[in-house]
Amino acid sequence: MKKLLLYMCIILSYVAHAQEKVNITYKFIFINSNKGFTYDTKLVLERNGKKFGESKVKDQEKLNEVTFTIPKGNATLKATLYAFNKGTWQARIVKNNYGFDCIYEKNRNWDENATIKITVDIYKQEVIIDDSYISQDEADDDENIDYAAEKEKINSYKSNIDVYNLEKSTTPNSNNSNTNSTNKKAQGGKRIK
Repeated sequence: MKKLLLYMCIILSYVAHAQEKVNITYKFIFINSNKGFTYDTKLVLERNGKKFGESKVKDQEKLNEVTFTIPKGNATLKATLYAFNKGTWQARIVKNNYGFDCIYEKNRNWDENATIKITVDIYKQEVIIDDSYISQDEADDDENIDYAAEKEKINSYKSNIDVYNLEKSTTPNSNNSNTNSTNKKAQGGKRIK
């Protein structure tokens, strides 16, 4: 009995510990790169000023994705993009002779799963961030939508609209008392004069 109780306590503490963490996913890519100036790239994450982890290495023009599991709570996360240039890893920042800083930094209460999309436009020299904090659970739900079935439903609704009665009610000879030509509607709902 004591072993069973101990086993249950271990399982409950594991479940409670797992609920104290969130997954933060970074998706990043470079666009409009200068020909001949593309680098192998990775993302390095710092949490409260200390290195937390890094992504796998990919060519900068290929979408890269990494998920970090971090403790829930208030923290500063700093994601810096690095380039492998001349045999060494360099932060892509102005200080290292890059045109602009490729950094995303945010201090907030990280209490739910989040996806942060980073697009670096070399031509415009800007970093485009989509950090709308879509929870990972919601993002996963989108992947399960049957778009073909949804399209079929829409087409079914469209085919059930009674076009004949709609057209009949907008003609001058119908029971409409208002026959002023400025108020007539053509097919498609546009006003005609």
